[in-house]
Amino acid sequence: MATIDIKRGDTYSRSFQLFSDYPQNIAFNLTGYTLRSHVRDASAALISTCTCTITNATTGSFQVVCAAANTASWTIGQLFTDVEFTSPTGHVMSTDTDTINVIKDQTI
Repeated sequence: MATIDIKRGDTYSRSFQLFSDYPQNIAFNLTGYTLRSHVRDASAALISTCTCTITNATTGSFQVVCAAANTASWTIGQLFTDVEFTSPTGHVMSTDTDTINVIKDQTI
């Protein structure tokens, strides 16, 4: 589980590469997979739906983005997110849950 700091009103953008082994030598092929990601508060209320884009399926690379217009309404404090992968055969798996620390923006 990671902790990410973001200022409210900034674009939330993270790039990842998924591996199928340890110590991360074999890329996980995401061909045919669908991805989704939500941001929720401590009560599990939906705060935002992020856009998930597979940037290179064969290398397991993908990006998760929530636009600045979405993060502008995020409450100051902790939020939570993960990424869910659905295989072409319907198998579902998720990443660990990350904590997002939303910080007040000083330039408004």
